[in-house]
This record gives sequence, C-alpha cells and structure tokens, in this order.
Amino acid sequence: MSLKKEGRAVTLATPEGVRVLWDGLSYVEVEVPRSMQGHTCGLCGNYNGNETDDMVTKRGVRADGASQMAVSWAVGRARKCSLKMNRHNVSQNGPRRRTQRLTCSETHRPGQNECGLLNSTVFEACHAVVPFEKFYESCMLDMCECKPPRRCECDTLQAYARQCQRVGIEVQDWRKISGCGGLKCPHGAKYMDCAPSCRATCRNPTPNPKCHKKRCRPGCYCPPPTVLHRGSCIHANECRRGKRRRRNRRRNR
Repeated sequence: MSLKKEGRAVTLATPEGVRVLWDGLSYVEVEVPRSMQGHTCGLCGNYNGNETDDMVTKRGVRADGASQMAVSWAVGRARKCSLKMNRHNVSQNGPRRRTQRLTCSETHRPGQNECGLLNSTVFEACHAVVPFEKFYESCMLDMCECKPPRRCECDTLQAYARQCQRVGIEVQDWRKISGCGGLKCPHGAKYMDCAPSCRATCRNPTPNPKCHKKRCRPGCYCPPPTVLHRGSCIHANECRRGKRRRRNRRRNR
C-alpha cells in the first residue's frame, strides 16, 4: 500500500489496484480495477455494468433515491441536513421510510445560481453524454449545508467535469468561469484537471506520450521543460548537472 501527497491532495493506492484520491476537503475519487467487477457495494455501486441496479441500501434493499441510499451507508454523526431529513420522514412516513429529496431553507436559495452552471453553455458539450440532473441535485444538497467562505458547489462541478473527461469530453475554462480554483501546488508545479498519470522525472524525462490519453487525474504537474525531482519541479538540464556533481564526488573519493 502506498500513500502519496501532491499539494493538498492525497492519493492512496493498494496492491489490489484500488486507488483513492482525496483533495484535502470533501472531494473523493475512487478507482477500482476490472478484476473487481461485480464484487463491490456501497455508494459507488456494484460495478456490474448495469447502472440501474446501483441504488441499493446497506441492507440490500433498493433505494427510492440517492438521499436514502447515502444515509443508509453513512458512518458517524449525522450532519444538519441529514438530521432535518430524518425528522421530516419520521413525522410524515414513519421511522423506516425516507423521502427522496431534501428542500433547503430560503437562505440557501442562492445555491441555484452557483449550481445552475451545470445547465449552462459551459458544460453543454457534455449534456448529451453525461446527464447533469443528478449532479445538480447533489450540488443543491451540498449548498444546503455549506457555510461561507467555503465554495461547496465547486466539488460537484469538479466531479461533473471529471466524468466528462472520462468519456472524452474536455470542459474548458469551467474553473475560471465559476471561480473555483484548483489546488495550490508547491515548488513550481501547476494544477491540472487532467494531469498525465505518467510524470516526467529526472530518471524518466520522456514518459509514454499515450499515457495522457489513456488515463489522467486532477493534480499537480510540472510544466515542460521542468521535471519532477524529489518533490520539486526543476529544469531538465539541472538533472544532468546533478549527475555530473555525483560523478565528480565519486572520483574525488
């Protein structure tokens, strides 16, 4: 098992091929290998190729909606909106049923403007392939619990943009238009929503160019002509100088 930190983001990888990325706040991305197809459960579904049977509660019962499914898999103390939803359901439908949607108070209505970006021309190229409606509902729920100065809509916008990338559709300038900045990267690195998983380093300054097309992920990336070396971005020429210094030291011994 390996743990890697890039800027504020943390990536956990297991020997079985499971990869979990956490941006340091509330965005989590989970990747599993094909060998686990049909052998998973939880919020990410059962990974059997059929999206219609993923909405299952922890007890194995088909959920009425995303809210019911999410609450059933929750661990730890319930948050404000979840408590509000549960109280409403107990009074209306009894203790075993939960409604599909949660209505936020009037103070959170401005969230419709921020989340409405999903249904704008910014993401229009992706709408026909990746429906945005579920992402919009998730965004509104996040805004219900959100407190300034946090930009809670940014998590959902990032999740939708990532899903578009997976099907080959690049969403340009969504961060600039929404005001959702990327992670702050240290030591000369720049943040990319679709950074190559094969990074240029001193040992491997020219990685496979097809690596970027096969798989990418959000993270910090050393822009050319710099390469990654000991956690920092340095010019490729500095790698050669470092090798010469080490050779000279060996000769002088």
